[in-house]
Amino acid sequence: MRSFVPALVMLAMTGVSVPSAGQAPAANTTDLDAFMARALQRRDVNRKTLSDYVLDEVELFEILGPGRTPLNRFKREYTWYVRDGVHVRSPLKFDGVPIPEADRRAYEDRWYQSELNRRKFRTERDERRAKEGKPPSLGPAINEPRSGGTRDARQPRGHAHRVLPDAPVF
Repeated sequence: MRSFVPALVMLAMTGVSVPSAGQAPAANTTDLDAFMARALQRRDVNRKTLSDYVLDEVELFEILGPGRTPLNRFKREYTWYVRDGVHVRSPLKFDGVPIPEADRRAYEDRWYQSELNRRKFRTERDERRAKEGKPPSLGPAINEPRSGGTRDARQPRGHAHRVLPDAPVF
């Protein structure tokens, strides 16, 4: 204990400061820090702009046999648009054949109702879990409002797993 006290006195006399646990170290601003500050300022503007775009999707599936002979294949083209804050998937063509308007509208209505039912189920499940004292579900939070009070409907359901890396077909 005696050797500790003189060391502490010497440290205080030299003017070296030891930051406490509550103090943050002094930040040196770099070009990267300035760039990130500008990017964070534009984040909300970019989110609002993204919802103005229409997304297109192509589903392509092939089963190739020996000599790359096609055994089975299909190509389906869709477009996504926002209806009442929900991304709706609208079919355009199946195997190059345009979808009739009545069938397309029926598909869109089924998709829209399915999305509304999913949101209703998740909201009820989250409320039930809160009443039981359980932590919230770890799934994606599609029902939570953003800072502006509107739900973030930028990414359609299922979009993330549809983008596959280019890989050789064996």
